[in-house]
Amino acid sequence: MKDFTIWERVVVQPRVDAFNAFNDAQFGSANTSPTASTFAEVNSQLNSPRSLQGGVHIRF
Repeated sequence: MKDFTIWERVVVQPRVDAFNAFNDAQFGSANTSPTASTFAEVNSQLNSPRSLQGGVHIRF
């Protein structure tokens, strides 16, 4: 992380966090009921999509 000195005793540190940065999908299980119209279809995703958050840490 990079520190930026604003004044003699004030330091600012920008931050960025990434969750699921490569956006890998984890799918749910397929519908196994042979009489259903959605047989063998996957209709859910188990993980969250990519998200980023930013922040600033100020020390004085």
